[in-house]
Amino acid sequence: MKFSLLLLVGGVALGGFPPLALSAEIELMTSSERVQLDKVKAQHAYESRYELLNLRLSEHSSRVWEYVSKQTDYNDLQMYLQNKILSVDLSENEAEAINDLKKVINAKNQLEQELSSYSNLEEEYKTIKDQFTQLEDEKTVYNSEKRALLDSVVSRVKSEIKHSSIKGEFSGTTQCLKNQSITSCLSSRQPQIQSAIINDQLFLDNSSVFKVYDVINASLDLTGQLRYQVRYEASPMFSKDIYYQLNEKFGFETIEITLSSNVEAEWYVDGRMVGQGRSVKVDVTDGSHGILATYQGHSQSSVEEVSKPVTLRYNLNNADQIAPDAIKNTVPVHNNNVETPEGFSRVEDQVVNKGGRELVKKGLKQGDSAYILLFVDDKSPLMSDWSSSVSLCEREQLGRLARLEEYISLVEGGEYDYLFKYNFNTLDYRTMTLTHDGSISKTSSQGITLCLSE
Repeated sequence: MKFSLLLLVGGVALGGFPPLALSAEIELMTSSERVQLDKVKAQHAYESRYELLNLRLSEHSSRVWEYVSKQTDYNDLQMYLQNKILSVDLSENEAEAINDLKKVINAKNQLEQELSSYSNLEEEYKTIKDQFTQLEDEKTVYNSEKRALLDSVVSRVKSEIKHSSIKGEFSGTTQCLKNQSITSCLSSRQPQIQSAIINDQLFLDNSSVFKVYDVINASLDLTGQLRYQVRYEASPMFSKDIYYQLNEKFGFETIEITLSSNVEAEWYVDGRMVGQGRSVKVDVTDGSHGILATYQGHSQSSVEEVSKPVTLRYNLNNADQIAPDAIKNTVPVHNNNVETPEGFSRVEDQVVNKGGRELVKKGLKQGDSAYILLFVDDKSPLMSDWSSSVSLCEREQLGRLARLEEYISLVEGGEYDYLFKYNFNTLDYRTMTLTHDGSISKTSSQGITLCLSE
């Protein structure tokens, strides 16, 4: 860096003036290298695909729970029927006894029919697992491309270090001993001052050799405080700190996150089960990860951008309520200091015929994103259950179902703010409703369909 502030440590007392260092610059990453890294990241953006796979895995977990519950009911009913047949008494009221048996048999047959709809559970899970594997394979390619770029950056930095030196000026204050002269104080403090310079410079370490170390200005006041300025030149070194910082920038460091719930949840990260319990610690790499918590057919999921250790909490106590932590950054905040998002522009309405009825597609654009709302007439939005909305966006090639935050950004304070009176289907939290106190909660009713094409 060319200019930096440094607080002296290691036995050097601080005065009223902060130490000041000026040095030659060796860039950790050049602007062109940062552009290349951003391009690689953009080519492999997979957050929305993680969200869809998380939802499918969540639905699968719910179906497994339903199947286990129905199978238990079926086994109990079958045992009851066997006992009923063995103990039936036709001597008193034959018609009533036979009628009771028919009811039990009909209930058993109904359960058999319902259980048959779960015959594809194993195949369904294999498909989801294969999709997660495919996504992981893409991440492997992504990491390989990043690794190649990282190797290129390391080679460039090592070459610059080999043919460069770190030159600069360093200013600061320190406390001298009583009756100590300026020369004596500077001489005794030289190791600490050099150590402070090394600590400030990423490209210097304890093996660096100071080729130049000249005091160009110094003054001592009556309290023993010494103000000084030195000019230096030292040999740069490629240290482990350089490699650590580069790994951090490229997302190769491992980060421990804690997954916490109020129940004994099963935890999935990127489609793989990583543990079970109220609290599970998992090591993940820097970047986006799909996280799912499931318990007795209920589940919550999210896609998290992990850059530092964090605790993520999922409340599965009430399936009809979203965990506060899950929506803390979703509800819009009215703040004049927040940057206004890019405005929406209208797209001409389209009338389409679906299943013998006409639907109106109302479109809005925001940058490169296109929002499509489906209406049954000019003012009445199409109401569907959540799964139908997800399928509709995909089937009609309108993109994906919008997330909660995206829905709010569209309808809040604009011409579509009246849509808040309707329930709305969201990709991340299923069907939501706005309550009388202004909070947002889940509902089992039908909702609006808002598709987003990016």
